[in-house]
Amino acid sequence: MERFKARIVAKAYSQVEGLDYDKTFTPVMRYDSLCLIIALALHLGLDMSQVDIKSAFLNGDLNEEVWMMPPPGIGLDGKVLHLLKSLYGLKQALLVWFERLSSALAELGFLSCSFAPCVFISPDYNVIIVVYVDDITTVGRKSDGRKVYQHLTKHFTVTIKEGLSYLLGIEILHTATSLELRQTQYITNILTRFGMENSRPVSTPIDPKAPLVKADDSEPAYEKQLYQQMIGSLMYLVICTRPDLGFVVSFLSRFSSHALLCHHTAVKRVFRYLAGTRTTSLVYTRRSSMDIPL
Repeated sequence: MERFKARIVAKAYSQVEGLDYDKTFTPVMRYDSLCLIIALALHLGLDMSQVDIKSAFLNGDLNEEVWMMPPPGIGLDGKVLHLLKSLYGLKQALLVWFERLSSALAELGFLSCSFAPCVFISPDYNVIIVVYVDDITTVGRKSDGRKVYQHLTKHFTVTIKEGLSYLLGIEILHTATSLELRQTQYITNILTRFGMENSRPVSTPIDPKAPLVKADDSEPAYEKQLYQQMIGSLMYLVICTRPDLGFVVSFLSRFSSHALLCHHTAVKRVFRYLAGTRTTSLVYTRRSSMDIPL
């Protein structure tokens, strides 16, 4: 145990729309954009780093007048807090943090891309900045990256980590000629969650002989919510690092509204396939010649 942390969190359920907040949505990075930029960095031999901003949400500036009752036991009984900055738990916390970060990057000339609002580029710096809430990844020349870091330290408390080894639950392994993306820990976690950690592995994710058809409304559904949870956990894998599961997960998701026992058996086979392929990776290979395209 390195340290203990405590954080005051606002009771967002008591906020009134139009009074305590207006807009709450904020752009979120697409995983295909992240994979494209990682592949581009490998292709062009660019440096990759991670930037961690301490207590990121507390940097957002509130546009609304928000008051909050303090939690008991901190010596503020009988008082009311007027929030000038954002707080974890507020409905608009994500939005005001993204606006605060965007304005800080705009001072250096970084603007978000039209195709991906969470990807920032600048004509003056050979750096691409990828933002996922408070996880920031930079790709580019090391000298230009340092200038970006120096600018961010004027606005926030930041920690710089050279190289990219773990991002958004994705393990990133570097070799001499390639870069591999895998989710070994995530697979282990979902196997444990659904009681499949000791299951016998199989070599294929689906049995071609299994008769899977849509159930009649007269047939009672079998643990519908559990089936939907299992499909959802597999979809996250498909989006990030396991396109080999794309077909089977798409096919099995058709039965989410009325799953039967046979459908549960089929989705459990996918988990058994994962048990034997935990370390399967999405591999990007470094180009050996300038003539090889991305």
